[in-house]
Amino acid sequence: MQIPRTLTFPATRRWLQRRRHTRRREFVAAVLFLVVDAIAFAFRDAALAAGFPKQTAVLTDIDRLLGSGITPTERLQAAFPYGTHGWFALLMVEMHTSWFYVPGALTLYVILWRWDDIVSYAVARSGILFVAVLFFVLVPAAPPWMALPVTRVIEHSPLGRTTPDPNPFAAFPSLHVAVPAVQAMWLWSKRMRRLAYVFAAYTLLTIFMSVYTGEHYLVDAIGGLALAYVMVRLSALPRVRRWRIGAARDGAPEPGAVQREAQAV
Repeated sequence: MQIPRTLTFPATRRWLQRRRHTRRREFVAAVLFLVVDAIAFAFRDAALAAGFPKQTAVLTDIDRLLGSGITPTERLQAAFPYGTHGWFALLMVEMHTSWFYVPGALTLYVILWRWDDIVSYAVARSGILFVAVLFFVLVPAAPPWMALPVTRVIEHSPLGRTTPDPNPFAAFPSLHVAVPAVQAMWLWSKRMRRLAYVFAAYTLLTIFMSVYTGEHYLVDAIGGLALAYVMVRLSALPRVRRWRIGAARDGAPEPGAVQREAQAV
């Protein structure tokens, strides 16, 4: 088999030789993201130990204000009556479950194909978890299913996949909303518009699911959106951009290197 002429250029050949090492780097990055997530959620689960007063009425009052006297959760459950074996409840449960793998799929995409933006992504994606933990420690807040006469759809779902939550007072801000929202905003900031639209739609569906199922107030979702915006802005700071790990540092050809070598031959 004849090797294409372009593969004999030094810049391209160096990149092919070092691809094996970048695979190892990508594996380590994926493991680090998992470890960071595990640490953040361990702090989330232990946040109640700080002993700050639990908030059970403030968020309810705010949501009643947003809903003109009735909380959005109560309105949605009245508009879409809960049925234990209904397709709608099943759809909501699947939406809730998807949060545990859809954001992770984007993280894997960034690791494999957008490595030069990995630092910016890590600041936004992982940073938002630890900032949220501060709220869980300082302002432990009960979700609607604990404070209102509403059904916790996830708990009574036909799939029955709910596991006990070590810290149910981690409602504000909503991480279910904040994580896909920060990903959608980050994608938009990096001009990956198609993926940004996909994750924006996913965020809107997650907001609906979280409020309808009684897992979060609407104000929790708004707090998650606001936190996502702040984290994306932080990830775009000049100091963060200076830590951008460009492909050229890892042996890949610099932009235009192959073309320049082709013209020189």
